[in-house]
Amino acid sequence: MHTPVFPPWRRHLARVGRRLRQHRQQSAVEIETQFGRFLAPETLARPQWGPASRNRVFFLSRVFWGFLWQVLQPRTPCRAVLRQIQAFGETADHRLAESTSAYCQARRRLPQARVEAALRQSAAAAERLCPQGVPGWTRRVCVADGSCIRLPDTARNRAVYPYAGCQRPGCGFPYMKVLALFSLASGAILEVVQGAWKISEVRLLRLLQQLVPGDILLGDRAFGSFFILASLPRVGVDVVSRLNQCRRLAPGRGRRLGPSEWLVRLDRPQKCPPYLSAGEWEAMPAEIDVRVIRSRLARPGFRPARPWRVGS
Repeated sequence: MHTPVFPPWRRHLARVGRRLRQHRQQSAVEIETQFGRFLAPETLARPQWGPASRNRVFFLSRVFWGFLWQVLQPRTPCRAVLRQIQAFGETADHRLAESTSAYCQARRRLPQARVEAALRQSAAAAERLCPQGVPGWTRRVCVADGSCIRLPDTARNRAVYPYAGCQRPGCGFPYMKVLALFSLASGAILEVVQGAWKISEVRLLRLLQQLVPGDILLGDRAFGSFFILASLPRVGVDVVSRLNQCRRLAPGRGRRLGPSEWLVRLDRPQKCPPYLSAGEWEAMPAEIDVRVIRSRLARPGFRPARPWRVGS
């Protein structure tokens, strides 16, 4: 496991890797026993009506824990999940079919609201297990990062998530961009928002509801934009990110705070970004003061890197 940006985290992340390997060796029933206590009983209870309300072999909780077990096993086919269900669900009088069609259909019918509720409850449980937060910090630190997911090539997906710009119609797959907000203390996913691949991560960040006054947001270069540095501090959320690649700094013009720290004034760009309206852009201040830090990252066998980081 390589962590070139944060070498001191290696020993902490290694423990996470060992725990993940332990979960891969467990059965679906053991996964349910270990993690089921973090979810409310009504989260996976059979609904009174609607989808998943019928008394089926692949009922809601069984499919949920089987799917979670499948996710924890990289490149695991649906047949392996069926074997897990057969091992604990078959009796002498009741035999399960060998086809995986029923499980795949039941997995497709998982209520999205129940899955999102399970995500929120697991994140809350992880936060309760880390009451001390990040060592050395008295405020909650959140990390935002985005990625893209390839979706099945269906008409319904294409209507919402179009092809990427480099793909011809009918020759690729729809792409969905997701932005996740993590807790640095527990590592749990606090919230996930999604949109089309061409939507900016900054625009998706505006949809997050979990950021509250007093939080500190960590992000990559995408979150070092003028809009993020100027808008989030207004609501009580501080930002720490790498300097945006389009920004040119002259630390000599700023006020020196330390050996590698400056207080620099940033001017608002003349062009409005596509993720803002003209009114929102005009409401931004003409200039802001940010703290600029230059650090040195050294890895054996590589040239040292000296990235710039900005904070508001």
